[in-house]
Amino acid sequence: MSKEDFIARFYNDPDFIRIWLDWQESGYDLRMAPSVDRVDPTRGYELDNLQILTNEANTLKGTMSPSLWDAFKAYSPTRTLVLLRVVGE
Repeated sequence: MSKEDFIARFYNDPDFIRIWLDWQESGYDLRMAPSVDRVDPTRGYELDNLQILTNEANTLKGTMSPSLWDAFKAYSPTRTLVLLRVVGE
């Protein structure tokens, strides 16, 4: 995948834009930074296997089983840290 392909895929992506703006509003808190995630971790970094999460959500995903991650996404369908903010407070 080229840099140009990556930019074309995510430049206008609503999830990326929302996470980027949330990150700016947080004062650039590293936990809120946009992070590239492989939807299916058994596959490579292919355009159809990528999504943008917050750094914290991506780290959390790495510690969960696939079924627990699916349950998490059901409660946070926009893939932001809305649930984590509530649970962590």
